[in-house]
Amino acid sequence: MGNLLLAKIAEVAGADVATAIMRVKGGTRAEFPSEYAVRAGDGGWLVDLVGPGPALAIARKVFPRGGAFDVPLSQEARRENAPYLHELPNFLREVADVAGVEAALALARAYGGTEVTFPCAETIRAGRGDWLVRVVGRENALLIARELFPIGGKMLVPMDPMPRLARELRISELLSRGESARNIAREVGCHVRTVHRYRARWRKKKQKKGSL
Repeated sequence: MGNLLLAKIAEVAGADVATAIMRVKGGTRAEFPSEYAVRAGDGGWLVDLVGPGPALAIARKVFPRGGAFDVPLSQEARRENAPYLHELPNFLREVADVAGVEAALALARAYGGTEVTFPCAETIRAGRGDWLVRVVGRENALLIARELFPIGGKMLVPMDPMPRLARELRISELLSRGESARNIAREVGCHVRTVHRYRARWRKKKQKKGSL
């Protein structure tokens, strides 16, 4: 679902706008304003990020009544997330391996702590795997079903472990863009000392990669 919506945003407002949204909101659930809100001058973060014209186009064509949307991670953040995958619970790690980290996060946010029945691929193709399609999108739902639940099955979905991990991923992406510790702390909502600790870890990882 996320990639389809980003494609729609790119279609109505341009690829640069879709990329900007993914860079700033990637890995989070973003509340998009309605067309009425944007016209009333209450477009919030979207207008601040992309400007009133593109924001109105997005609201009118994609979110006429507003809505929440799990924004996928950027390709840069996807590359950065590899060192953290070992911190995911086993099942979410398997989901991330086949459908991406954002799909695993969306699944944990929606059903963490509960046992759910996963459909098989045939069920999804027949249009009956609606809950999984709604959470992760049809393409990812088919990947999860085909690779992890070939005949369907029940699974206890782990609780969402990702507020800390999502924060680390976002800090890593902002560090790679050269943002200051102060700006990162304000955007992510953490202490500046936390950013300094992540920066030290991030530099060590870069040095380690460079020595290979």
